[in-house]
Amino acid sequence: MPYRDNGHLNGRQRRFNQRLNSQRAAIEMEFGLLKGKWRRLKYLNMLLAEKVPHVISACCILHNFLLKNRDEDNNEMGPGENDNQVENDDVANDIDERNGGGALKRDYLVTLI
Repeated sequence: MPYRDNGHLNGRQRRFNQRLNSQRAAIEMEFGLLKGKWRRLKYLNMLLAEKVPHVISACCILHNFLLKNRDEDNNEMGPGENDNQVENDDVANDIDERNGGGALKRDYLVTLI
């Protein structure tokens, strides 16, 4: 969640908001691509909510599998050029967002910028 901009943000907080917005836009574009390729995602049965994460994960795995095989077949991208992995940080992962930890996690991430 971005910092609320009431005119008193410092430089790090503004940069955090900009980067967060940029990443959110990229993620939304990727979801659009996934929904275009795997049209089943448009019609998920929300009554079976416990299965939704499994369907989305399967679509992501298949998508990455196809990208990897395309890369090997066509050699369009070099190894590692499409790796958008974020390293897990134990400190950030230990914060519980349900207990106000979202703000703590955001403040912690700002220190990394």
